Amino acid sequence: MAVDVAIELDEPDWADPEWSRHYVAGNILSGVVRVRSDQEVNCRGVHCVVGWHTEGRGDKDEGIVWSKTLHEGPLSGEQTFPFRLTLPLNGPISYSGHYIRIVWTVNAVVALDWQKDPSAEVLFFLMPAPFVESERDESSLAS
Repeated sequence: MAVDVAIELDEPDWADPEWSRHYVAGNILSGVVRVRSDQEVNCRGVHCVVGWHTEGRGDKDEGIVWSKTLHEGPLSGEQTFPFRLTLPLNGPISYSGHYIRIVWTVNAVVALDWQKDPSAEVLFFLMPAPFVESERDESSLAS
């Protein structure tokens, strides 16, 4: 019995294909978790998690910004489970330096009875939201 899982992200609308998998904080990240099974299996859950972690020197850190169970129950054939979330404005942005990296991922796990849980992971880059200066209160400037 084989169960395969894959994650497909909806690509953002960039003119340059080199910017695929680059998402802006505060914007939408969406896609599907695709599960294929050659026979019917009992599934305790298809879980999807979006988060970040550090790699490199020093203390390790991580954070989960979104987690959801997309499906519970029997699985057979090929099924897709969509997901959609708003990326946080206040989380760390992706970074790749000499001593540390901040890596953002989408993880999917298919929890099965009496078997190793198949999983998939996709990396993406989180960029900062554009800075927008708020309107100033002219009365506070007069004093």
